[in-house]
Amino acid sequence: MDISAVIFATHRIRLLPDEGKIPWDEPAFSQRMLENHLSQDHDWASRRLTVIEQQVTWITRQLPAGARILDLGCGPGFYTRLLAERGFHCTGVDFSPASITWARQQAQAANLNIDYIQQDIRTYHPTEPFDFIMMTFGELNVFSAADAQSLISHCAQWLKPDGKLLVEVHTFDEVKRQGMAQPGWQRCPHGLFLAVPHLLLTENAWDEEAQTSSTQFWAIAENGCTIRFGSQMKAWRDDEYIRLLGDAGFTVLQRPDSHTWPVGETFAGKLFALLAEKVSTSEDIALSKRNNPMDIPRIFTISESEHRIHNPFTAEKYATLGHALRMKPGTRILDLGSGSGEMLCTWARDYGVTGTGIDISPLFTTQAKQRAEELGVSEYVHFIHNDAAGYIDEEKYDVAACVGATWIAGGVAGQ
Repeated sequence: MDISAVIFATHRIRLLPDEGKIPWDEPAFSQRMLENHLSQDHDWASRRLTVIEQQVTWITRQLPAGARILDLGCGPGFYTRLLAERGFHCTGVDFSPASITWARQQAQAANLNIDYIQQDIRTYHPTEPFDFIMMTFGELNVFSAADAQSLISHCAQWLKPDGKLLVEVHTFDEVKRQGMAQPGWQRCPHGLFLAVPHLLLTENAWDEEAQTSSTQFWAIAENGCTIRFGSQMKAWRDDEYIRLLGDAGFTVLQRPDSHTWPVGETFAGKLFALLAEKVSTSEDIALSKRNNPMDIPRIFTISESEHRIHNPFTAEKYATLGHALRMKPGTRILDLGSGSGEMLCTWARDYGVTGTGIDISPLFTTQAKQRAEELGVSEYVHFIHNDAAGYIDEEKYDVAACVGATWIAGGVAGQ
């Protein structure tokens, strides 16, 4: 990159699609990052082991003997190693090849049976359920709202009944502070972004509407060669974290204080932990009370996966159905059991309808919202995580639809 691009760059940060996250999976970059993880001189990549050991002691008190643990964004495996030494069965997933390689070597040297997987946690899918899942050190904040919602929903799927989720997250004010920080620069004999001497320039921005902070890093080598990196963080208010967890089927058990869950001096007042428990199906979160005393099964969850369509209907068939029903622009539709939103979104795009979709699956609800964004109809259709059986809405609709799902109640099955 020509240095003039830095000089004449707009003051407004515009991250390219591949600049939303620092390239943790690039081998040379991940090796330099590993050096920061292993350092006991600072807490910037991983906390000092004295802090991690205190956190692990607290985690251990929350677990049954021999629990299966999943650490998402495990880095070099500090938590999983300490937990495995205490008799727990651990799996760690991380994007960084250097960190995973180092973690595997350490586990082998200590004769610990820890399963380490190098993969983006957004695409990871386990084959066995866990008792406990953890995401520490603000890992959740580096993802977009849609990705965060999907991750939390996945965690609910991967946990055993009454399993627990631990998330350590940034405060809203800390993410905003980072976005509002003044530009800066520093001399680097070597560093995270380049292994050779360079100047590192940083510029930040805060988007109040999106609640995101963005940072651009410009690494300028001695020969003038300039490399640009970008990162972004999503800010959530305390009640939004609670809602995020609740929408996925979790209830928050506790927010441990700084003595119980130390975060290190560097991050005091900037990070906090939430321990949540997966709500069992029969005691689900505050959804609508059913009109029928029968406990209607959560029919969608038996086939729930990352795929969008779970029945014989396709986008083309939904479009054909909409045409056959002679949908008129402005028709208000209540879609009961909306699944991943394909029908309502397709009709909104093709026929100009508006409406609301209701589904008890948090994963499907997240996918439906994403589908509305993809088709450009998010202003016209809305999706709510709730139980369609007994759902009550004060708003009037032209059409109530229950398509592609078999409902079972009172001994009668219908389509």
